[in-house]
Amino acid sequence: MGRKRRFVVWLAMLLSVSLAACSAGTANNGGDQGRSAGSGASGGDNTGSPQQIELRVAWWGGEARHSRWNEVVDKFEKTYPHITVKREYTDISAFFDKLNTQMAGGAAPDVLTMARKFSNDYIQRGQLLELDSLIASKDIDLSDFNQQIIDSGVINGKTYMVSIGSIVSGTFYNADMFQRAGVEPPRFDWTWDEFIDKAIELQAKLPEGVWATGDFSMDEYEFRAFFLGRGKDLYTPEGKLAFDKQDLIDWLTIWDTLRKSGAVPPPEVQAEYPAEIPENGMFALGKVAMLMRPQNQFHVNQNVMEDNIDIVRIPTGEDRNLGQDLDGTHISIYAKTKYPKESALFINYLLNNTDAVNILKLEYGPLGSAKMNEALMSQLSEPE
Repeated sequence: MGRKRRFVVWLAMLLSVSLAACSAGTANNGGDQGRSAGSGASGGDNTGSPQQIELRVAWWGGEARHSRWNEVVDKFEKTYPHITVKREYTDISAFFDKLNTQMAGGAAPDVLTMARKFSNDYIQRGQLLELDSLIASKDIDLSDFNQQIIDSGVINGKTYMVSIGSIVSGTFYNADMFQRAGVEPPRFDWTWDEFIDKAIELQAKLPEGVWATGDFSMDEYEFRAFFLGRGKDLYTPEGKLAFDKQDLIDWLTIWDTLRKSGAVPPPEVQAEYPAEIPENGMFALGKVAMLMRPQNQFHVNQNVMEDNIDIVRIPTGEDRNLGQDLDGTHISIYAKTKYPKESALFINYLLNNTDAVNILKLEYGPLGSAKMNEALMSQLSEPE
């Protein structure tokens, strides 16, 4: 299921919820090796020899991500030979369908990647383990984590997820294309009105078959950023819509204006290019000059392009302190796991072991740990 189709389904669900008036109701490379799971192994015989167990771990992604994860898991198994990891991975469109079936059957993976926007349903059904005691004991060591990143995994005052990479959406732009067109690039803190003006100005100087920007009217990240920029959100704490009818009209008017000006490609053209595969997307192929995506995709796009690209924030309202939302991919533990300690050990390995961090790098965006981010700096390319 493509990103636009997922958004349409999600938006329809959002509106139906409103109409029904429903309420939503460690350390370093050596440090975590020193914490033997044998002494705290779930169900162990306490004879000093760790119990041999199989831990199920699930994630979503493409082949490149799967390869990185498999390399991390191989190293984890060598470090903790009493733990065998059963690996369950698929693309994101199938991941949550499969997970829902597993949850319903009471047989979900012990450790699983989690998207914040879907997490509340699992939490309300008691399907994700509360992690606060494991964090307090430093089985999952977050002592070096930014507090805002920690808070991104807290729901109703309890921690159910831990970030494995943070993102905010940004606007990528083809700097060489702007230069060739003789148009000044966008400034970092720009408004939606400035975005419209810049796109129309650029379009007038682009060759036929090239557009100033993609059409992101049906993209969930930019959709929410627009309302955040007005000091609003998608939902109230009670689960009702937090924006007004006029807000929605104003959002759709932005894109209607750009369509009428010819600054965005027709929908049938944009549909020919897979947004989920950067190298085949309109931006990488030089068909559009601007792309709105989570910032961890910036270096992925640069790596498949000859033109130099740059990044500014998603446009906002007049108050430039508004409009950004910290998101990302999280990792959770299944509430019914037989192995909470070993599950925590695996998560801690991902977060605080330099072997794991050096493999995954910025696959999910900047890390929660300041030490691990610093350890990565020398390995990163300029776009990263």
